[in-house]
Amino acid sequence: MRRSSARMKDYVLTTIIGLVMFFIITGILASSGFSSDSIKQSIATISEEQFIYIMSYENHYFEQVLPETFDKPSALQMSFELVTSIDTGDLRTLLGREIPALASFDTRIVTAGEGTNLSTLPYESSPPLDVLLTDREASYEVASADSEEEETAGEQSGNEKEAEVKMTTIDDGEATVLIHHTHSWESFLPHLNVPDNNPNLAAHNELNITLVGEHFGKELEKRGFHVIVDTRDMTAELHKRDWTTNQSYDISREYVKEYLKENEIDYIFDLHRDSATKDITTVNHNGKNLARPFFVLGEGHQNYEKNEMVVSEFNALIEKDYPGLSRGIFAKDKSSGNGIYNQDLSENTFLMEIGGVDNNLDELYKTAEIIAEIFTKYYLQHRESND
Repeated sequence: MRRSSARMKDYVLTTIIGLVMFFIITGILASSGFSSDSIKQSIATISEEQFIYIMSYENHYFEQVLPETFDKPSALQMSFELVTSIDTGDLRTLLGREIPALASFDTRIVTAGEGTNLSTLPYESSPPLDVLLTDREASYEVASADSEEEETAGEQSGNEKEAEVKMTTIDDGEATVLIHHTHSWESFLPHLNVPDNNPNLAAHNELNITLVGEHFGKELEKRGFHVIVDTRDMTAELHKRDWTTNQSYDISREYVKEYLKENEIDYIFDLHRDSATKDITTVNHNGKNLARPFFVLGEGHQNYEKNEMVVSEFNALIEKDYPGLSRGIFAKDKSSGNGIYNQDLSENTFLMEIGGVDNNLDELYKTAEIIAEIFTKYYLQHRESND
């Protein structure tokens, strides 16, 4: 009887293992096959803690360095995720193969800022060129409703007033910063007259993100940087070539390469604004509304890890000085965007999005001043470490 029971257990166990192997092999065959890129992508899904945990199978001493909060996954789960590239905690990795449009949201959260989750991921979608070519009324005046909202928030914070942004400086002209705007048309609804405040129509060829870039550049110049601000009209450039908005990075790549050839550029900022609404893109700090920034990394080139280190360090400084200001860092490959964003031209490149369609220039300028101050600190730290 005992032998019969043991045989039954062996049979059940063998059947389960066989089914698991069947699904794993099927997953391999269903995928694009083995290549250096696919293997790299699969390995990239393993965190440092998980890799150490795998090593502990052979040497148990490795397990001693794992944090107490580490949730040990099962060997079956890790094998399944590694072979199939399906994250059991993220349904996008499963449904993305069956629902093509879902791949557009395949964005990796490198560092999550306050309130950042899958529902607040930035989505890259430029309007068609005919929308950009349409003339719209624009005003530099801030809507009174926004002013009243900020005043109310200030009253709620009592008599506490926001301190003036401090002015850290470097030696004049010691470093050169290039600021440009691949999507120069990106504008802001509080300054536009568009039907129903349609966010898809938040575009203007004068009152747009380039104004924020100019203000950011002036703040950096005050602190000693040599700054080049490119404010060219990308809509006109695209129209001249009869190109679509999806080709805007091809144009910006051309002139960034020219700047790099003609100047000793130390850092590059490509400024954008997000399409998210004000509840996501705004934070109140000491009674003042600030437009929240975040960073986008392109994983479509082989040296993106270097850029990730640079951006992560800068973002950490922002979070240290202004907790809750940054929305974090997001990484995109070619399946969910341009995938490179010209970051292969220099590891010191920041694709920074400031605010969203509902932010006004006052909120954006305040954030630009804060970012300029923190970037100066970031630069000085690196200068000291290299001396």
